[in-house]
Amino acid sequence: MSKRASLAGETFLPPTESKSESHPVDNFTDYPENQVIELPVGRVTPDPNQPRKSFDQKKLKQLSTSILERGLHQPISVRLTPDREFILVAGERRWRAHKLAGKERIRAIICNIDNVDDAFELSLIENTQRDNLTPLEEAEGLSDLMRRQGYTQKEAGEKIGRDPTQASRLVKLSKLPKAIKAKVATSQLSRDQLFQIASQKNEEAMDQLLKEITERKLNVRETRERANIKPTKKSKTTPALQKLRSSHTFLNKSENTFTGLNSQEKEKALAYLKDIIESSKRVIEHLNKTT
Repeated sequence: MSKRASLAGETFLPPTESKSESHPVDNFTDYPENQVIELPVGRVTPDPNQPRKSFDQKKLKQLSTSILERGLHQPISVRLTPDREFILVAGERRWRAHKLAGKERIRAIICNIDNVDDAFELSLIENTQRDNLTPLEEAEGLSDLMRRQGYTQKEAGEKIGRDPTQASRLVKLSKLPKAIKAKVATSQLSRDQLFQIASQKNEEAMDQLLKEITERKLNVRETRERANIKPTKKSKTTPALQKLRSSHTFLNKSENTFTGLNSQEKEKALAYLKDIIESSKRVIEHLNKTT
């Protein structure tokens, strides 16, 4: 089965075993479905809806070097628009590495996809299977997939190989406030730590947990423990307890207060303290009986 495309006037290279055996093919207007061809790198355009937003420049350079030394083993996937544009469906990192290496052509498979939303779904699935996405990119991709295709949370999760619990966590992660998303976008936090942040009740609590993870360098276990601590409610203190607390504080901090007393003042101070001791014993006895 073949598909016809309006490619007259373009020059493409059919797949070959080695670079030396590649020959230009002019006026290439008819091609079998899913056949690998070689496209000019400059004719390929990234998809603005691509789920992946960030690319590690160091790894991109490594891939570029590998392509120069060994060539490209996995072709990119593109779709052809009515305006004869080749839009990336999968393989933007490989395409960027080709540009970085100064390569003029790139091996590609033209997918039979006309719908932009279907292209997005394929791109998301491909990136997820390759673990190319950050947790936040995957979360936002899943949310977009639900919106674009009308999938339920469960259906969207199944499309990218995530169980219902994982899908639920990703949806929650996609709903993080913009300010929190901006802070975690470039962080090295694990997937589980991000989920713990997203599980907090409000933005203030999320920001506080994120701050503690960063400053205290909490690991996953410590983050879970911290995330599950519920703030204690301040209980109302009775007047009697307030006075007792004040007396306790005064006595603990007033050792030096009684220095320099004359003999008469010392006798009075000792009498008061003995009385306090006796009163304390009676109060303790009373409390023990009523508890």
